[in-house]
Amino acid sequence: FFNNIKSSLIERFTTPLYVYVISAFCIDNWDKILFIMFGKGNIEYRTSIVQMQGINFWQPIVYGIIITIIMPFLSRAIEFFHLKSDRYYLYSFLQKGLS
Repeated sequence: FFNNIKSSLIERFTTPLYVYVISAFCIDNWDKILFIMFGKGNIEYRTSIVQMQGINFWQPIVYGIIITIIMPFLSRAIEFFHLKSDRYYLYSFLQKGLS
């Protein structure tokens, strides 16, 4: 039973959308995360400072959704250019070998 729950949670949280949103959240709020982890003073003081400054929630979600939409097209473009360069080098190699 617990293995099924564990595998379901791992499958859900390793999808690209969650990974991109969590990564964007950490990148956007890196200073607050580090202040909570390594700042001077007790934890109540550090969390109150972060609460006063505010944490960006919507911006990382939007970034994660945009990256999730763009990445398949970007991967396809990289694959296209990679195959094109392979064909070019193969063609030039064959031309040198035939002459």
